[in-house]
Amino acid sequence: MHKEYRTIADMERSSLIFHAPPGAVFLGEIISIKLASGETRRGRITRLQGDRVFAEIFAGTRGMSTDDAVVPQGHPLEAIFHPENLLGRITDPFGAPLDGRPPVEQGEKILLGGPSINPDGRDMPSGMIHTQVPAIDLFNSLVTGQKIPIFTIPGEPSNRLIARIATQAAADVIIVALMGVRFDEFIYFKEYFEESGAMDNVRLIVNTAADPLAARLAVPDRALAEAEQWAFMGKRVLVALTDMTMFAEALKVLNVEQGNIPSKAGYPGSLYTDLAKRYEVAADLSTACSGSITLIGCTTMPGGDVTNPVPDNTGYITEGQFYLINSVIDLAGSLSRLKQLVQGKETREDHGDLMNILVRMRAEAQSRKESFGKKTEDDYRYFRFADEFDERLMDLNIAIPIDEALEVGWEVLSNHFESGEVRIRQELIEKYGKWSN
Repeated sequence: MHKEYRTIADMERSSLIFHAPPGAVFLGEIISIKLASGETRRGRITRLQGDRVFAEIFAGTRGMSTDDAVVPQGHPLEAIFHPENLLGRITDPFGAPLDGRPPVEQGEKILLGGPSINPDGRDMPSGMIHTQVPAIDLFNSLVTGQKIPIFTIPGEPSNRLIARIATQAAADVIIVALMGVRFDEFIYFKEYFEESGAMDNVRLIVNTAADPLAARLAVPDRALAEAEQWAFMGKRVLVALTDMTMFAEALKVLNVEQGNIPSKAGYPGSLYTDLAKRYEVAADLSTACSGSITLIGCTTMPGGDVTNPVPDNTGYITEGQFYLINSVIDLAGSLSRLKQLVQGKETREDHGDLMNILVRMRAEAQSRKESFGKKTEDDYRYFRFADEFDERLMDLNIAIPIDEALEVGWEVLSNHFESGEVRIRQELIEKYGKWSN
């Protein structure tokens, strides 16, 4: 029998404080609260201060009383994992079904939010995750075991981009974790995966904006704990977390509710650690078990401000970023810091050279467009190149493999420039170029 404590001192929305003797409970321990109505709610201990115990309540404190009993369970947050029964399923972060099917009750208990994989067991990322999105595959290749965010602003089609990547990525398992999304956004993902035929390969974990804030914090932990299990089975796992800003907002609110002193912009001082704890789960485990975890986290920049603490801290943790601006992945701000590990190795030998000249020519076209003075015929030639470049390579609706994207890149170059105008090695021009002479 677990000891009961009828010592609740204070409650606010998703948080409560109760008293327990020092050493009687531990940080991260799950608690149950028995309400007078007979209902039982769960929570997690987040802070210890003498005999005062701070906890977050997953379903919120509405309807609770200070006379209710708090029962520490003696274990951290856990979940049931069964690889065959979880693929294709939609649940909340605690495993409650959202797809009208029975809950998954048989399987192995796994720890949520535990320590990340030992760096000694990781390999240098080396394989490429093919997404069939040319703006990614051709210009900022995604590498197995990489962690990279999508920085965007409200109104951009980030959900569509994530859904596209999830359905087209060359991965064994896709986990999509939704945090603080509107109900119609949840339905969008559900219908997209079902209609594309990808649902059998997707695991969807959902917390909507109407759900309690404390439950939101468990979403990435559940997604990443399951990803680790599949990776240990030798699977290439791609995890998409959206929206990490909503995750950080939940941290902010709960931090204030529990009386902690806020840091910059009201976020907790632990924000960097809270974000890094999730992103650092990404790993290439090729030597240990042939598996990998690749992580994409969508981060909406409040007011479009990249110096906001959420994108700012994220940038110090991750290995590059994609900027989704004006419905395209912006080449000027986007960077995959690991792309050189696969370009020309996992892809064709002309990949790096062609990418560089395409980006340089596109930047030159933009520079000429923004310059003052009368435009020349040469300027208009660059503008025509930019239009074709954007239409055939940057449109997010395009879905082509990397080899086809390289062929398109050569075609776009040859349609507007002579072979002598592009600074590419002659042997590559002779082998791959589209010039007739």
